[in-house]
Amino acid sequence: MSTQLLTAAKLLLRRSKTPLRTRLGALERGSLIELTGAKSGGRFAVALAVLAAATAAGEAAALIDPGDCLDPRVARDAGVALERLLWARPRRLKEALACAELLLGAGFPLVVLDVPDAAGAPSSAWLRLARLAEKTSAVLLVVTTAPVTGAKALVRAEEGRGRWTNTFDGIAVRLHHDRLPHLRLENP
Repeated sequence: MSTQLLTAAKLLLRRSKTPLRTRLGALERGSLIELTGAKSGGRFAVALAVLAAATAAGEAAALIDPGDCLDPRVARDAGVALERLLWARPRRLKEALACAELLLGAGFPLVVLDVPDAAGAPSSAWLRLARLAEKTSAVLLVVTTAPVTGAKALVRAEEGRGRWTNTFDGIAVRLHHDRLPHLRLENP
């Protein structure tokens, strides 16, 4: 396998106009989608699956991770092409929101904003980010513990049962789709 060094400009040019196909369904470009659920309920695993789908399709993606939750080895094992992922680790919610605005404006086709406690963010920030995602034909996936953005599409993750063979294989996560205009559900 040969590795090719790509400039950011070339990486961002590999943007598709078709919906982003994931295990979650088809995510419409130009939308803000909110993924909510309890702590340790599988939200981050679902976010990794979305990042894996985008990077496997050859697209650039960004993860804004103020909680510093990403383990690059786990992300790679989940299918994320790390060479196509920009990982930002701001310290505060305000910095995370500014980072999302910057990355959407820069042309990233998928931005995942993992802010479990986003209750302190002003509603105007979410409106601005939703409009920017629409203007740039990007998908902004906001991962939180409770709905805060007023997004048109909301996905709730509920923890399922752990799967054990000889080792722990993972947690099954049940997803519930609310406010569906930006999600087209597909049969698994």
